[in-house]
Amino acid sequence: MGAACDFRIIDLTSDRLIDWILTAKLPFDSLYFYGINRPIHISYGPQHKRDLWTFTPKGTPTKKGLQSWLEAAKSIDSEAKKSPKIGG
Repeated sequence: MGAACDFRIIDLTSDRLIDWILTAKLPFDSLYFYGINRPIHISYGPQHKRDLWTFTPKGTPTKKGLQSWLEAAKSIDSEAKKSPKIGG
């Protein structure tokens, strides 16, 4: 079971918020970027997929233009797989 929300932080653009989420290595399943001055949508659940999406001007989901964020998310996954599990 998981949870999701849309939110925006006043005086912080959404692209900077996503940078912070990835730098802080926060777990999430999916993150949707709608534009720098719009809220982001983020979901959390047991899978921690770190899947990132944005949208074309016509509203079609795409990963185009997200390469640096996708690489950051992938590196977090690689680090997590290398780290020993607590209690394991």
